[in-house]
This record gives sequence, C-alpha cells and structure tokens, in this order.
Amino acid sequence: ASNGVVTAYLTRVTSGTETTLSTVNIAGLTYAAGDKLNVRLQVFGTNPTTVRMKIWKDGTTEPTTWLVSGSDTTAAFQGPGSIGLLSYLSGSATNAPVTVKYSEFAARLTGN
Repeated sequence: ASNGVVTAYLTRVTSGTETTLSTVNIAGLTYAAGDKLNVRLQVFGTNPTTVRMKIWKDGTTEPTTWLVSGSDTTAAFQGPGSIGLLSYLSGSATNAPVTVKYSEFAARLTGN
C-alpha cells in the first residue's frame, strides 16, 4: 500500500475465476522502495486443502508462526495443481511503472 503496509492475499483460481481465501495486513511489517521480502507458502491436506503463508523482511528472522491461513473444499482444489508467481499493480496506483524482481523460486514436495 502507499503507506508501506504489506497485505497478504491467499487466492485460488479455478476456471479463470479468482476467489480470495484470506486477506491479512501483516502486523509490524512495512515496505519501502528497495526492500526485499521473503515469502514461505505451504499447501497441504485434502478436503479441505489448507494454504498458509509467512512474509518477512530480508535480513530479519523468519516468523515462527504462519501469518495468514485459508482452506478450501472446492473439488478442483483437492488434486494436483500448479504454482506460480503473480505481480499486481492496482489501476489506481500513481507510481507506475513498478519493477518486481524474484530472486529465488523453489518448490518442494514432501509426503504423499
């Protein structure tokens, strides 16, 4: 946000329709131009499938608790899927263009 507040959105996209599972302003975390943020995402379970996330500023300690969590029982969300990264700039933003850089991206499958 323009005031530096970091908001986390957990969403799912099914058949081109985006649904927000959970939205949280991350308490105590602000962003300024040039800051680097780390994100850890975990997806597990079936019916419901649970998604949870941590966000923290690079160079600080990773939070011990998950900061945002959501679950979903939608049938299409209960099997194998895909992962990716999406950058979004609001149509009302006045600071375009904005450069987003992903320095690392890794996925790890654990369990069955």
